[in-house]
Amino acid sequence: MGGLIFIDYDRANIGSSDAAPTPRTAARVVSDLHQLLETADVPGPYVLAGYGNGGFFVQLYGRRYSDEVEGVVVMNPVAPAHPWLERALPLFDEQVHAEERAYYPGNNDEHIDWLASSKQLENAPQPPSVPFEMLISTERECLSMPEGRQPCLESHEVYEQVTREVTQQWPESSYR
Repeated sequence: MGGLIFIDYDRANIGSSDAAPTPRTAARVVSDLHQLLETADVPGPYVLAGYGNGGFFVQLYGRRYSDEVEGVVVMNPVAPAHPWLERALPLFDEQVHAEERAYYPGNNDEHIDWLASSKQLENAPQPPSVPFEMLISTERECLSMPEGRQPCLESHEVYEQVTREVTQQWPESSYR
């Protein structure tokens, strides 16, 4: 029986990892992770866990490399751009509207193009029949935002709707 191996790493352009051209996409991040696991000779199958940006990336990894994955745990992921923007933007004032419109094409900490990445997730193979856990703490996350900034609270119902829809795509899913 094999033992558990936990891998925590810095994606390109983060922490001690090398620089990479920007904007980046989820497909590039997932390819990098796949190559890292192969190069490091980390035996699968894998249970993937990701928070925030990583929550989006592990979904795409699970769908692209389903034969290597035994389960996926996603915590407060970035929501797919198209349903999120369509439903959430009307809730925001002009400033937040502009911030969201800038964030999704790549004006964010990792310079990820979430518009292209969301299309990649949409066009990926269907989710495999493996355990999938979506963990959301929207209201708690919103309460950690700076005083006076309430867009998160204003849109948390939309975020929960979109992430619930993502969860329902996975055959063996749970939403908490």
